[in-house]
Amino acid sequence: MQKAEIYCPKCKWIPPGLPLWCCLGVCGHVWDTFETGGVCPKCKEKFEHTQCIECGKLSLHKDWYHYPKKPPKELLQKLSKNTNKKEVIIT
Repeated sequence: MQKAEIYCPKCKWIPPGLPLWCCLGVCGHVWDTFETGGVCPKCKEKFEHTQCIECGKLSLHKDWYHYPKKPPKELLQKLSKNTNKKEVIIT
């Protein structure tokens, strides 16, 4: 499985991988919500929404994860035909 790019679905801000989110209203622990998939590591509270530090808007936590699209079947066939070449340029 491909690794997801993580960024705000509203403003495209990329979180820096620091403990910037707080378990509000529950235990107050501060952590990087993307290391745990939106689950507080101290009290195990699961957060369905995540607030962007940059734009301040709430989004579903799962919507922060962006997976690269698979290349079209035609491109994969073209690449397989060019396996004897040293370089393939994809535009």
